[in-house]
Amino acid sequence: MTTIHITFTYLLILLFALFPVFLVGIAEVTGKWLGCNINEGGTDPCIRFGFNFGRVLNGMMVMGWLVLLTGPLALLAAIGFTTYLVLNN
Repeated sequence: MTTIHITFTYLLILLFALFPVFLVGIAEVTGKWLGCNINEGGTDPCIRFGFNFGRVLNGMMVMGWLVLLTGPLALLAAIGFTTYLVLNN
């Protein structure tokens, strides 16, 4: 494997681990931009442009808890890939 392939694989593992964090960030920025109260505690109505964004943004905020699953899985994937690289070198 080339260095580019190895780096790309580690970046994919990192992206997998941090994807829920990106969703929370997008929800937070979008909520502030729309002037909505977005939190994990409940759904507030946020009707803009004829659409209720509150439920969608609330769902994206709750997806942050998914990092408790993707983080350890990504760690196991990184350990497994490193082991693969060491044993096949």
